[in-house]
Amino acid sequence: MKFIESAKQWFREKKANLKKKLEERADARRKLSAELELDIREFDGELHISYNNIPVVNIHHLNADCVDVLLVSRETLVAYKKKFN
Repeated sequence: MKFIESAKQWFREKKANLKKKLEERADARRKLSAELELDIREFDGELHISYNNIPVVNIHHLNADCVDVLLVSRETLVAYKKKFN
């Protein structure tokens, strides 16, 4: 009986570790995707936050530093993808 219980425990731990590892990989993919999709690009001589290289927001219309806005935007995109994908 002791062997069976220890085998069950080993499988439970393996399953939990695998689930954690898969979630970490998914988080890393979402983060990389956000970094590739959201960026700062030049368009018509001005800097814009862009989505898939399409200018969306002119940074001159923002009160905060454009890099800070970009980082927060990426975090928001990751959270969105985690919730809805």
